Amino acid sequence: MKNWIKGVAIIGIVGLIGVYIFIPHKIIVSKTVFINCTLNGTYRFFSDESNMQKWWPAKGPDNQITGFNYKNRGYRIEQKLYNSVQITIQDDKVKIATKLNIFALPNGLIAIEWICPIDSSFNPIKKIIDYRYAKNIQNDISDILQSLKLFLEKKENVYGFLIQQASTTDTVLISTKSLSAAKPSTVEIYKHIEAIKKYILKEGRIQTGYPLLNITRSESGMYQTMVALPIDQQLKGNDEFISKRMVPGNFLVSEIRGGEHSIDNAFVQMSLYVDDYRKGIVALPFQMMVTDRTKETDTSKWVTKIYYPIY
Repeated sequence: MKNWIKGVAIIGIVGLIGVYIFIPHKIIVSKTVFINCTLNGTYRFFSDESNMQKWWPAKGPDNQITGFNYKNRGYRIEQKLYNSVQITIQDDKVKIATKLNIFALPNGLIAIEWICPIDSSFNPIKKIIDYRYAKNIQNDISDILQSLKLFLEKKENVYGFLIQQASTTDTVLISTKSLSAAKPSTVEIYKHIEAIKKYILKEGRIQTGYPLLNITRSESGMYQTMVALPIDQQLKGNDEFISKRMVPGNFLVSEIRGGEHSIDNAFVQMSLYVDDYRKGIVALPFQMMVTDRTKETDTSKWVTKIYYPIY
């Protein structure tokens, strides 16, 4: 009987020693995922709470914890650092200061490492409870990072529309250029288009595609508007109309539906894409006006293609 009691005592002591050996005072919970995205795109989406609404896995029940919720815990971005974000995780028991680091890998992937240090009690029973709590936290941040990964690996999610690389068959153009103090209206743009059409007709040429448009604002605040039409054969041109031949090279192309706000935003997002993927621009980007905007007054129905010439 005494040997039995002694055996139980030894097992208990060994178990206690094991608890203190294998469960440290500070439990470091971490999770790493690898994402096929860019460093800037990943940081931009995780650090901007307005973007987090798009990929966050779920919201927990309403409570008094501010920030984003997942399974009854609140997540709040406290500070944005260089390619890292400090995040507080809070529930009705504890508040944990964590850090998320973003790294660019040589193979073109992005690694996201989320580190959560959690203090454990000196009480062995409470220490085991703290360990199980830490594992629960690890499962939650794994879910959150997996949701981010699935979202970011679709470029149309990151930039708001599908971006493809293509060429162009309309290479012979006739164009006109103007300067104005204010951004040209749709009516003014189509006046230029009609002037080019009359010139093409007069010269016996045929329009082969949709109108092309570039509006650039200079440092002085003036707007330079360039309008062009593709034609079947090259013209000599004159002081008003300029003959151009576009190289059928590489273009980043996207189709946009919507009015001027949607088009302007598309140029901003395309510019971010160019920076994120370190593309070189060889000429001015432009828009192809697929919809005749003078006939379609509902701007939500406008179809426009955005072209960025790259090398």
